[in-house]
Amino acid sequence: MLYEKTLVKGHTQAVNTEVERNDTMFNFVYGPSAGGLTETVMFNMLTTGESIKNMSSDTSFKMRNMEVIGKKIDDVIPFIERINGPFSASHSIAFLSAVEDAEGIEVDKNVLMNRIIEIELERIRNHLHVTARMCEAAAFGVPYNSLFYLREKVNRIISQYAGHRYFFGVNKVARINSDFRGVSKSITGVERETRDIYNSLLESKIFLDRLQGNGVVTTLGCIGPAARGLGLRFDARKDSDSLPYRKLGFSPVVERELGGDAMSRLIVRFDEISKSLELIKKAEAELGSSVKPNARSRANGEGVGRVESPSGDTAYLVKLSNGRLKTIDMLSASSVNLPVFQKSTRNNVFTDFHFNWESFGIWISEIAVRFV
Repeated sequence: MLYEKTLVKGHTQAVNTEVERNDTMFNFVYGPSAGGLTETVMFNMLTTGESIKNMSSDTSFKMRNMEVIGKKIDDVIPFIERINGPFSASHSIAFLSAVEDAEGIEVDKNVLMNRIIEIELERIRNHLHVTARMCEAAAFGVPYNSLFYLREKVNRIISQYAGHRYFFGVNKVARINSDFRGVSKSITGVERETRDIYNSLLESKIFLDRLQGNGVVTTLGCIGPAARGLGLRFDARKDSDSLPYRKLGFSPVVERELGGDAMSRLIVRFDEISKSLELIKKAEAELGSSVKPNARSRANGEGVGRVESPSGDTAYLVKLSNGRLKTIDMLSASSVNLPVFQKSTRNNVFTDFHFNWESFGIWISEIAVRFV
């Protein structure tokens, strides 16, 4: 048996990979800095020269210590926002939901609806990014550049309403520093242009051949679009109370036909762009008059906050002491889906690696972080 070493939350441990080594196999190391990888990570592949028999990863090259323990909550927020800039809204809202739960605060509906709009704008932007990266792997220059052009349009729309394209400085305890009324009209054209690109990609047999049957997920341990591409209805928007998605009549997008490959994850992401626009319109219609911040009711307590980031479940558990952060634990979608991705590569060829990798939407930045 081959025993690899893999990094889990910054700690190295031995894992039985259940793959027999023979004389025709060797280890191929990809990364930590290599073309096609936007973040620093190293993959160690056991291969026969083309087919990948097993894979482990090392995320320690990007490990960061965030000094947040003992700080006031307002001083912690900038750290949380910067764990992963493209998912800043998801992380900050999940964290603040946990703080508000710990402090016993009932957050005004306007704040909650604006938070939903933030996360759905973030989802649209991310799904455009993931699809563009998959097009880049196929050297499809026209759809690649078109999708990144649309992502930039979304960034500018976010900046117009939030004052920052990554929502920095927007979210506070029980309040929000932005008003997203009117944003649904601004974003409508992006959804229409995206659908045109999607339809053109579906006509490309070359592109579809690289996705169909690639990176098939065979475990129930995944979340986000990876799970919904497997036909599972795993979605924090459906079963978490941190944000009132159920009041908007939300139901998850799932793909039951293709069996959990990269193509199924692509379909889920494109369909979710339309779903996100629908949710933004509904949340915007719920916005009323201006909101006054709620008074904090207690300075000590424990709370949980959970939202559906563009890549899946993101949750925080916090304990407060005298209004300061005593302990904090984070669950990110990327930390859950990275081992699933590694298993999905088995018996794939290396030339299909990038299509599969991008289809999961994993961010090393939200794995390689330690709170101190």
